[in-house]
Amino acid sequence: PSLIANNEGLRVKGINGDEVIIDGKRSEILIPNVKADASGFVAVNKNYVDSRVNDVANRLGSVIDANNKNLQAGIAGALAAAGLPMSSMPGKSVFALSAGTYKGKSAVALGFSSVSDNGKTIFRIHGNSNSVGDFGGSVGVGWAW
Repeated sequence: PSLIANNEGLRVKGINGDEVIIDGKRSEILIPNVKADASGFVAVNKNYVDSRVNDVANRLGSVIDANNKNLQAGIAGALAAAGLPMSSMPGKSVFALSAGTYKGKSAVALGFSSVSDNGKTIFRIHGNSNSVGDFGGSVGVGWAW
């Protein structure tokens, strides 16, 4: 091992020939061959950091992709529900089927709606199933005056 200190900086050379260099002119420190599988209290090399960042980015990308597929299927379900015809005549009921699609995902919906004899109360219920295996539904009642 050797130690060289001069007006250019400081060099420490190890037994294996690796050097730690503190460059006084450029205010840089060079530490070669830093261990890759380090604990949280030790400096690590750039390749190790890049690898860990890439792993996290890939996992995050997978989660985002899965969420996008679920959201697209949910939108398809909402579109299917919105397409269900409903009763609009007093004293009449409707059983309806509908389908929806959004960005390659699809859904089917079925529903029932009824209007009271006097036309002042409307009831509606629906359920849907989408291409990722999720189910949804809604129920509503309204009063007209």
